[in-house]
Amino acid sequence: MPNVVGFRVGRDEAAPERGPLHAVEGEAGRAAHARHERVQALCGEWVRVVGAEEVPAETGLCRTCQDSAWQ
Repeated sequence: MPNVVGFRVGRDEAAPERGPLHAVEGEAGRAAHARHERVQALCGEWVRVVGAEEVPAETGLCRTCQDSAWQ
C-alpha cells in the first residue's frame, strides 16, 4: 500500500509547520487522516497527514523518510 505524506506537528496542531514532508505508512496514515489525528512518520516525527492539494509543488520529502520509503 503506498505511503502518504504529512507535515511535522508543531505547537499548534491545527496549523502544522511547513518544511519537508514526512512519509507515513499508507494504512496508518489514511486512518489518522480520516480521524484528524497525528501519526508517527517513518523517520519518527509526529505529523498531520495532508492531502495533495495542501502540498506546495516545491516541497520535498525529508531525507530519512526518503531513505526509509525505499527499504
